[in-house]
Amino acid sequence: MPAKVLRERIEGFLSSHRVCALATASADGGLVRNTPIEYEWYDGSF
Repeated sequence: MPAKVLRERIEGFLSSHRVCALATASADGGLVRNTPIEYEWYDGSF
């Protein structure tokens, strides 16, 4: 996929949503944490 098309699709997705999930896991994979985060996408920046 050309870079320009990819960027347009990513920006379209980010501008149509407001919440994402930030997740992390321990080194052994035994503990996973997930936190919803609200964001604003404006003029190509968070």
